[in-house]
Amino acid sequence: MSRTCNKSDFFVCQYEHIDNLYHQLKITDLEPEIAESVRTEEKCVVDAFRDNGWEGDGVVGLFWIPSFLDQSIDPNYGQYVWHVKQSNNGTSFIGFKRGRIPASQRLADQNEDYQYDLALLAQKRRENPFCFAPSLTPKTNTASSITAVSQHPKAKRFESFAKHINVAVHVLSDNKFHAVFVLISISLMIFRRLCDHMPPIINLNAETVNYYWDILINVCISYIASIIFYLVVVYFPEQRRNNTIRTKTHMLIVNINSCMTSFLDETFNAFDYRFEETEELAKLFHENFSEMHPFKILKASIAINGNFDYYENEGGNRYDIILRKSETIIQKKNEMVAYLPYLNKEELDFYAQLEDAPIFRNMKDLETGLGYEFFFYESLDEILALIRMSEKILKRSFVYHPCYEK
Repeated sequence: MSRTCNKSDFFVCQYEHIDNLYHQLKITDLEPEIAESVRTEEKCVVDAFRDNGWEGDGVVGLFWIPSFLDQSIDPNYGQYVWHVKQSNNGTSFIGFKRGRIPASQRLADQNEDYQYDLALLAQKRRENPFCFAPSLTPKTNTASSITAVSQHPKAKRFESFAKHINVAVHVLSDNKFHAVFVLISISLMIFRRLCDHMPPIINLNAETVNYYWDILINVCISYIASIIFYLVVVYFPEQRRNNTIRTKTHMLIVNINSCMTSFLDETFNAFDYRFEETEELAKLFHENFSEMHPFKILKASIAINGNFDYYENEGGNRYDIILRKSETIIQKKNEMVAYLPYLNKEELDFYAQLEDAPIFRNMKDLETGLGYEFFFYESLDEILALIRMSEKILKRSFVYHPCYEK
């Protein structure tokens, strides 16, 4: 690690959620020589985290990626990655040194601007071509694929220019009327220049013809200038704003999806009943646990696999975990309200179904015995359907498998 650094040296992305923070290292946990090198980067990383939305709460630390994983840069010593988890909403911020960003499908699914060095991919393939995950190969025909880009400044400028040209072509292709007039204007301007030194075709006054030609060319130039002005002043800023909103909406749905899968997983663990993958969870649980109160089962269930103590939030049973997940889902759903005008049909359907799901807002009343236990099992199918809807929206390369094996 270098002795001097700048916050621009780091690429920061977000991930939801990392619940196991037991293995996060503090600088004081490292060997003195390594700690001294890492400490020089800490301030730069903290500034980079703040510039990317971190609000300052949570403990900044390091995760170590073992050398035998493809995500590790160094083939012998592994790689340290900066991390902080924001306490008020559970969002993790991860910092990579630029030029040393590994390929990660899950980070790419949650961060549209996630990029890794193409040279790094080639290097990893040379080191171990048989072990490198084929699913991480860059694809250009899917929205969720990782984008591999050259890090050369000229290549970046050319890519940015080409991107704007593609956007302009896309706008004109969607507006055939303007596209036709732009082509006519350009054609007339070229024709006017070609006719400057040609003899007159018909016997008309040259000054009169040139006068009307000049008016027509000025109209063409003004029309093309107005199109460019619209793209620069209106369309491009609006696209950037929409992309920002799209990213925020995407992160909210990712967060909700993660909480819903945790909801089902903790339920399966609490009942401790082995079953193969099924889409009819309500039927399965009614047949096997109809006489049992779900609150009592969840409240009595304590994780015994050794990982429970690693949860960042306190709570000694799975009912408390599910209750926290339900509260997070409601919070994220309420945050989506501000973006409702910008949601597409699939996202609006997902929001409507989520709004109609009573289990999350009534989960805290499960222990009261007022009848909420009867629709708990029915809600499992509803939650699974919401998970499927969110997976379709996120265009994920992996899906949730509702099953439990001891």
